Amino acid sequence: MKDIEMKHDVFVSYSSIDQKIVEGLSAYLEQNGIRCFVAYRDIPPGVVWAAKIPDAIIGTKMTVVVFSDNFNSSPQTDREIEICMNEGKKILPFRIQNSKYTGAKSYFLTNLHHIDAFPEPEMWFGKLCEQILNMYPELRRVAPPVAVAEAGPKPAAGRGGLSNVRKHNENFTGREREIQDIRKTLDKEYKIAAVHGLPGIGKSTVAYEYAHEFADFYGGGRFVFNASDETGKENNGDFRFALVSLATLMEISLSEEERNNRELLCQRVWGVIKQGPPTLLILDNVDNPDILKRIAEYAPDRDKLHILVTSRRGFAAGDDIRQFPINPLERQKSLDLLLKFFPAENGGEMAPAVEFAGA
Repeated sequence: MKDIEMKHDVFVSYSSIDQKIVEGLSAYLEQNGIRCFVAYRDIPPGVVWAAKIPDAIIGTKMTVVVFSDNFNSSPQTDREIEICMNEGKKILPFRIQNSKYTGAKSYFLTNLHHIDAFPEPEMWFGKLCEQILNMYPELRRVAPPVAVAEAGPKPAAGRGGLSNVRKHNENFTGREREIQDIRKTLDKEYKIAAVHGLPGIGKSTVAYEYAHEFADFYGGGRFVFNASDETGKENNGDFRFALVSLATLMEISLSEEERNNRELLCQRVWGVIKQGPPTLLILDNVDNPDILKRIAEYAPDRDKLHILVTSRRGFAAGDDIRQFPINPLERQKSLDLLLKFFPAENGGEMAPAVEFAGA
């Protein structure tokens, strides 16, 4: 086995289509002292995933498989499981759909102990956490499970309390004006700020960097809910499912009745939010505008919950929403960004890159 420093405790193997579930799962485990390696977050931009994944698996104690039909059909996850087996790593399937293992998954996973977490995976994060801590008791000494008071969530140490927002992008540049405009909008004018533009132009990055820039203001936490239709979930047009996600991310203690009744659960989440400092909710990759229709019903006080939407499309104009189109960077800002990746001591060295960028 390669001698690799363990910076994480658990490698999370999943299909990218299930990223929304993985975001909540990893946030819950990490708030309970279990450090997760999650590819979408922990592999830096520009790094070849195939070169990073094996070391990440070797450098953890075990692997949690977020199993679904999407996972079943992914050839990449076959390779991840095979590496786990070759390296003698324990695997714990966390089944978010009631489906049979197929292909290589059937060979590797059929006889393993697993957790059935369907149809509401968020309600089983606690059992997963406890199972991992039972397997590795030494992790309890890192940070014991968080005991959340009935009055509301317990903030994590650091700016802005709890958060599942992707790490700050040190190369971020050129969108400072948009971020300040969003702040003014959410502070005074509108109920919702919507960032929209072409795929890959940086909509989500603007939202994440806004969350980092104003972390001190959002003492109630900063959270991302992936609302893309590409997740294959029917709930992406229902704002209530964003609140269900917040219940887990904010570590809100729930009664058995609240766990089994979505209406009561949403009321509980809103009750916690309105009693605390402001909270930021980023509805990322919104494809279905219906998700915005019930916000006023379930979260009527915009002073307590700021909502920032990212989407490839614009939305119908209204009194409650202000739109921010994200356009291509201006020439000088594009050059500033390029120089961060390709620093040059003189213009001559920079010329080929400038020509390549069309600047």
